[in-house]
Amino acid sequence: KHFLHLLEPSAGQVLLDGRDVRQLTVSDLARRIGFISQNPDNQIFGTSVEDEVAFAPRNLGLRGPDLQERVDESLTAMGLTAQRRLHPLALPQGDRARVVIAAVLAMRPEILIFDEPTTGQDDTGAQRILDVSRQLHHMGKTVIVVTHHLHLMPGYAERAIVMGKGVIVLDAPIRQALHATDVLHSTYLIPPQIVQLAQYIAQRMGVTLPILTPEELAACVRTPEAQA
Repeated sequence: KHFLHLLEPSAGQVLLDGRDVRQLTVSDLARRIGFISQNPDNQIFGTSVEDEVAFAPRNLGLRGPDLQERVDESLTAMGLTAQRRLHPLALPQGDRARVVIAAVLAMRPEILIFDEPTTGQDDTGAQRILDVSRQLHHMGKTVIVVTHHLHLMPGYAERAIVMGKGVIVLDAPIRQALHATDVLHSTYLIPPQIVQLAQYIAQRMGVTLPILTPEELAACVRTPEAQA
């Protein structure tokens, strides 16, 4: 909400390309920043997937082939072409989340913000949503994920910004951030179990194990056969 100037900071500044967002209107910011809320149902009001995706660019004044191009492009990117005539609320929750993302993509924003996108999802659903975020990143978008589910971030996030009581307490590459367990605990965040295990083993053996995934830990373990 601070990014989009829906809220104003009580201190400091929020800058977008060097400009204070308070100098920009919400409508100007919405063209550059897409926001996907924690509950996709809160952002859906169209009577079909296609109508939902067309709403924002239509409000920008797009009509005819230009509007259709935006809609088709977004539906294809999110794999929703076959569902374009269906009512969004008739779709499973994971698909509804993709409808919201497609609607945001139709604005062609440079930045996308996911607010707790994995809340209420099982592991499969969470991975699908994060796969979408990675796809968007590969499309050249800046993707920001707000989350407490740190165990899902390895393999997706490159950088972590840890906040506590309204201030930034750590800004570091994801590997360094997830091993800063004292900092995480100070903000009531729980390091991934694999990080805790790696640190326990490292302490017992007197070595350094900056492990983030079970696969990385497994690669460090050699069987007697392999050693021979």
